[in-house]
Amino acid sequence: MEDINQKIDDILLKYQLDKYYPAFRKRDNQGNLCTEKNLSDIIPWNREYYFLNNSLQDGKYLMDRVDISVLEVNLLLKKLQEDINNKKEYLERLFFISICKRNFLLAEEVVDWILKDNPKEIKYRKAWEEVSALIEDIKKEVKNRTHQDIVGIWLDAVSYKDIKEIPYLERVRKSDNTVSFNNAYTMTPYTNPTFALIMTGKKRVDDQSYLIKRIDGSNSEVIALLEKENYICRFIGSYWKQIADQYRSDTKHYIYAPCSEMLWDMVYNLYEKKYPCFILTHILPELHWPYISMNQRKPSDCLEERRRLCGRQEVERQLRFYMDFIGEDTTKLYFSDHGDNWLSKEVFHTVLEIQGKNLEKEEINEIISYENFWKIFNQLILDKKIDKEFLVANYAEIQEVPMYDKRMIGRKIKGLNQLYSNEVWGYRGVIDHDFIYLCYKGENGILKESLIGNKNEDYFGRLFFPGFEDICDDEAITYYRKIAERKKIFSYKDINKYSYYLQKISEKALPRHIDKLNLIKKLFSVLPNHGVAVRGGGLDTGRILTLLERELKCVEYIIDNNENCVCAKLNIPIVSARDIEKYPIDVIILCSKKYSEEFIKESVDYPKNVQVLDVYKYLEDNGIIERNSFYYFQPCREDYDVGFPFEE
Repeated sequence: MEDINQKIDDILLKYQLDKYYPAFRKRDNQGNLCTEKNLSDIIPWNREYYFLNNSLQDGKYLMDRVDISVLEVNLLLKKLQEDINNKKEYLERLFFISICKRNFLLAEEVVDWILKDNPKEIKYRKAWEEVSALIEDIKKEVKNRTHQDIVGIWLDAVSYKDIKEIPYLERVRKSDNTVSFNNAYTMTPYTNPTFALIMTGKKRVDDQSYLIKRIDGSNSEVIALLEKENYICRFIGSYWKQIADQYRSDTKHYIYAPCSEMLWDMVYNLYEKKYPCFILTHILPELHWPYISMNQRKPSDCLEERRRLCGRQEVERQLRFYMDFIGEDTTKLYFSDHGDNWLSKEVFHTVLEIQGKNLEKEEINEIISYENFWKIFNQLILDKKIDKEFLVANYAEIQEVPMYDKRMIGRKIKGLNQLYSNEVWGYRGVIDHDFIYLCYKGENGILKESLIGNKNEDYFGRLFFPGFEDICDDEAITYYRKIAERKKIFSYKDINKYSYYLQKISEKALPRHIDKLNLIKKLFSVLPNHGVAVRGGGLDTGRILTLLERELKCVEYIIDNNENCVCAKLNIPIVSARDIEKYPIDVIILCSKKYSEEFIKESVDYPKNVQVLDVYKYLEDNGIIERNSFYYFQPCREDYDVGFPFEE
């Protein structure tokens, strides 16, 4: 069969569309043309990439994973709005990269822009016509496949509540042949632990799944069953570290390759293979921080929150385009591994939608743990149906080991970074419809446990701040302790030798941290029952109101000049700083570290009868000077001196 990827490259070369990237014509040691992956290697690094994408500076360590050609697209789209003299060049560059990255939707837009300015531009019109003809041929071929293929779309970092951000998923949910799991929970909210769990059934803590070096038919019942049933297995994505090489796609991708390239590879594999296929496709950079996509069309789209939304919009566009290639005989799984806010309980609540010709529409509200994910594969492969009785449970287990990677631990210690209890001690627990139970062996091996509601409240993040414990129902916790005892949740295996150093740091710092929290609680204990406001509606205020929810129940207003600030979702009235005197406010709490000086200056103009409580001044008066926001666990510089073996 002719190589369609080669034919597309030949069209680019035939019309000399690579003139701005002449290295594309060079051949590698195997005598082949450049692949999609090393296109990024021939695009010069540009310092503007950092400055264009807000907060990308913090992610420099990810740069070996990011596809530079995507950042080049961001820059070209920006320049199109700023430099009309070179518009033709920017459009031609965009068209070439779009075709190389198989973003045919963007390529079509760009060729329309080119022809609008230059109606007689023949080569781009002809090139697009030839590429479009190839796309239609492949679509017809793939759509007419009669094999019982199974394709999985792995949507990284999308929680259940975020389905609405990708409307394509909502349309899938409404389909007459979709089974929707409304309460599916991952066990460890990270990509590789989830991959190991669903492919091997091995758990992060119980089975030390992080020690698995290679996943293949010998240790994966899923792969073994697929091969027994004569399926060709392909895993499209470079982030899954453990999958054996023979199951990877022939095309090499960057870890943060654009979803258009990954979905094209899925379609291409279906086109190329003449046997039933199981293909799992990983969509990552548009959905997971730092949210990089080919849909950042103006400078404001490069701000982090806009990048996040643009990324989800791009996944929506590409799913609509590429899933239309897939025929009705193919079973389709759409699922996520975790949410994108690890301080929210929603980080465990995942998307899980299964669409297939033989399936009847069903919404399953019972809990399913990803521990049973392999059973879904079994049912789809052998029975061609979903039987929830073998899948659902009363609760889902959650667990994580302490941080064990030497490089990450070394980076934290060298940078004097903040520490969280899940990194230091790991955790075990269960989630059901009513509660989340969490426990871990804390300092000196002392058991710490918490129980919080799993309804509308979302105070999960405070459990990862050392020094916080919360048992919201003393009667209910007895039931969850019994589950923990029966499942041996209290037992731990020996920690990795490098994790020990984080524990030593924490044991040195924790007493001082608890003293600080007690001081804060003492300050807040004198607040009146009414008329209390917090200045600033950003992340600091949001976390403080959840971490110290009981102490700050009296907060009736949030003062922020942006009515759509981060805290707007808390259903507490947002008051402009200019309008303070219009409201019955008696006390204003200043607790933003970032804007501390600005708010102190502003407070001089507050009404005279308003009492101002400056949290950081209060702590300083008590001998505590904070480098970061006060609620963080912040060891002192000396605490990090634990003899970590950097030289090993």
